[in-house]
Amino acid sequence: MKDITRIHIAKITYSIEIDAKNILEKYIASLELYIEDPDVLNDIEIRITELLAGRGVKPDGVITTTEVHSVRAQLGDPKDFMGDDVSNNGVDIETTRSNGRKLFRNLDTALIGGVLGGAASYIGVNVLWVRLIFVVLTLFSFGSMILVYAVVWLFLPPARTAAERLQMQGMPVTLTSIRELNESYPSKDFKRRRAVIQRIVTTILGVASSLAAIATVVIMINLWIGATYTLDGTTYRYLIISEEYQTANPLEIGLAYGSGVLLTLLFVLAAYAQKFNKRIWVSGIIIVALGIASITSAFGSGWYQKLQFDEETRQNLVQTSVKIPPGFESISSLVLDIPSFVQLSYVADNPAGSITLQAGKGQIINASVNQNVLTISGPSGSLSTLPGATTLSIHGPKLSSITSNNGDITYTTKNQEALSIELRNESVLRTSASSINTLTAVLDGSTRLLVDESSIGSVDIKLSQNSYAVLGNITQLRLASPEACGAYSPLNVSLSSIKSPTLTYNGLQLPSISFQKPCISLEIEPPEIQNF
Repeated sequence: MKDITRIHIAKITYSIEIDAKNILEKYIASLELYIEDPDVLNDIEIRITELLAGRGVKPDGVITTTEVHSVRAQLGDPKDFMGDDVSNNGVDIETTRSNGRKLFRNLDTALIGGVLGGAASYIGVNVLWVRLIFVVLTLFSFGSMILVYAVVWLFLPPARTAAERLQMQGMPVTLTSIRELNESYPSKDFKRRRAVIQRIVTTILGVASSLAAIATVVIMINLWIGATYTLDGTTYRYLIISEEYQTANPLEIGLAYGSGVLLTLLFVLAAYAQKFNKRIWVSGIIIVALGIASITSAFGSGWYQKLQFDEETRQNLVQTSVKIPPGFESISSLVLDIPSFVQLSYVADNPAGSITLQAGKGQIINASVNQNVLTISGPSGSLSTLPGATTLSIHGPKLSSITSNNGDITYTTKNQEALSIELRNESVLRTSASSINTLTAVLDGSTRLLVDESSIGSVDIKLSQNSYAVLGNITQLRLASPEACGAYSPLNVSLSSIKSPTLTYNGLQLPSISFQKPCISLEIEPPEIQNF
C-alpha cells in the first residue's frame, strides 16, 4: 500500500500518493523557473484541477501517479512552453483537442459587459459585426434587445482565466496555448483606450438618461393636469384605453402613474451608474419587470372595465317609440334642448311622423308642438349608461328652421327651398345627402356646421366665438363675424368651390378667394385640387 499525503492545487485540497506528489511538485517547480507571471501559474493550476475532475478525481479525492502523468501529458512539458532547454523527463508529450467552444463573456474586448465580445469569440467573427447586428435588432425590437443583453449578462460567466479564454475560442488548453495567449493579451495602451471609450459611453448615457428622467416627470405632470373631462357638471379623470377615453378608477390611475415613476427611476439609475456591474443590471431588470407588470395591470383593468361598461350599456339599452304629439304633421321648426352626447337623426320624408328613442332603461324625452314648433328636451333620469349610446331618430315633415342648444344632429332632406339654422354652445349639425337651395346659419359658441356632403346653393353664415363651417360646392356666400376677438378664438370656414366670382364679408364685396382676417379664416380649395 502506497503512502498518502495532502496537497493543495488552486486552493483545492486533495489526497495524493507520495511518488505522485514528488513528480507533480517537480513539474510545477520547473514551470516556476521560467514563468514569472503568477496569473499564468494560477491558470495552469486551475487547468490541472479541471483535468483531474475529468478523470474522476474530485476534491479530497486521491491523486495517483497515473493521474499526474496523464495531466502532464495533456498540458505539455516546459519545453513546449519555453523552448527546448528543458527536459521532458521521459514523458511523452501530447496536447488535448478542444471539445468545442464554450460561451463566456469576453472581458478583453468588452465595452460594457463583454456579452457581444463573447458571442463573437464563440461564433468566430469580428466583434464589430456582432455589435452592428445588435444595434439593428435593438432598433427593430424597440429596445427589447437591451433587456435580453442584461439577462444574458446576469447568467453568463466571464472568461477570467487563460483556460476559460482558450475554451471560449475553441482552442486546446496546453502550456503552449497559454503562453501564446499570454503574449497576445491586450497591452496596457489598449486597456487605457478601452477605459476612455467606456467613460465616454457612460457619460453620454448618463446625460441622456438624466434628460429622459426629467422629460418623463414633465409628461406625467402634464397628463395629470390635462387628463380630465367634464360631463353634465361632473369632472372625470380618464386613461387612454384601446384608443378611447374611458373613466379610470383609482387603481388604474395608481398603476399607470406608478409605471411612470418606475420609468423615471430606471432613467435615474442609468444616469447614476458609473459602471454597469451586476448589481446595477439586477436593479434595472427588477424596475423594468415591475414597470411592465404595472402598466399591463393598468391597461388590463381598464380594458376589463370597458368590457363591463359596454356589456352593462348593452343590457340596459332599450328602444322605445315616443308618442307623436298633436299637430306634429304641420311642424315647420325644431327646437332642441338635449345633452351634448345625444345623437339625433331627423329625416324629412314622412309628414305623419315617428319618433324613436334608444337609451337606458327608464329614460324618456319630452316632445311637444306649439304653433308649428316641435320642441324636444331630455332624456331625463340617470346618465350613468347614456354617453355614447343615446340616439333619437325622427321622421317627419320638412323643416324651415332648426334651433339647438346642444346635441349632435344629422338632417336629411330632398329638394328643399330654404333652411334656417341656429346653433349654440357645443351643438353639431350636419346634412346627409341633402339638397337645399338657400341655407342661413347662425353659429354661436363651439359649434360645428358640416354640410360638405350636400348640394347647397346660396349660403349666409354668421359666426362667433370658436365656431366653424365646412361647405361643399356652392354658388354664393355671405359671411359675417366679429372684427375683434381673443387671440386664440379664430373662426374657420372652408369650402370646395364657389361659382360666384365675388363673396360678401361683413357687408363688403371681396373676390372669391381664400383670405385670412384677424378673427376669421376662409379656405377655398385651389382649382387644381377641385379638378383632380
